Amino acid sequence: ASCCQFLMLTIAHTNDLHGHDGMLPRLAALIRRERQRNPDMLLLDAGDMGIDDSLGSLSIDSLRTFGYDAITSGNHENEIPSGRVALARLGVPCLVANVAPNALGFDTPPYLMRRVDGLTVAILGLTTAPVYPIGHPLHRPNANEVRVGDPLVAAQTWVPHLRPQADLLVVLSHLGLRRDLVLARAVPGIDLIVGGHSHHRLASPLQIDGTAIVQAGMFGTYLGVVDVERAATGFHFRGRLEPVWQDVQPDAAITRAAERIAPSTTTNQPRE
Repeated sequence: ASCCQFLMLTIAHTNDLHGHDGMLPRLAALIRRERQRNPDMLLLDAGDMGIDDSLGSLSIDSLRTFGYDAITSGNHENEIPSGRVALARLGVPCLVANVAPNALGFDTPPYLMRRVDGLTVAILGLTTAPVYPIGHPLHRPNANEVRVGDPLVAAQTWVPHLRPQADLLVVLSHLGLRRDLVLARAVPGIDLIVGGHSHHRLASPLQIDGTAIVQAGMFGTYLGVVDVERAATGFHFRGRLEPVWQDVQPDAAITRAAERIAPSTTTNQPRE
């Protein structure tokens, strides 16, 4: 039998979009293509969407069409109130286990349970504190920071609670690769970490003590895709990065919307 006979679901993922609207038409096309390949697809974002700039409405309207199943907040949103407002307007479950309830100004449950093609999937969200704390020379002058708790403590609390209920346990993490490696080693029972924050391009999943770790670079230049397959020893994760500059037809509606508001946003080059 081929490996694909045991394909259970596909998880597509983005992270650290940082408001780069020019990537969105092509990202949308890649997401649509992956859904056509496997309709039982989850779409996740691991934080720092950056949708609080002058083109926030364009970004929000476009990202709504992507059909995200869950997101987590990044340090950008944890610092800047308008970023938190934008996440709330997006209307997607924002999972954050290591902040207080409503600390971001809207409901942020710690986890989400989804039933997909016979699988129970638990998704736990973890975020990171602002990079430059008060007193640091690079501290944002307009910051209004959310108090962020220790992500390891949160994971050690929630993973044992979720593990018996879930076939597949996914952590949606804005901790950065170094801390994801620590998390995988310190907290047993996590199947997959979908990461962000450190802007790493992981061409295939890293395997650490039974946990797979993926991340898709930055600025929406890649769509991360993970195929979850049932293997004799549990789950097997086959991951890849799909670049937006490949031969794909950009989403026409998002392109038109961008051209109406600001023609410069339709460039295929990331904004610095």
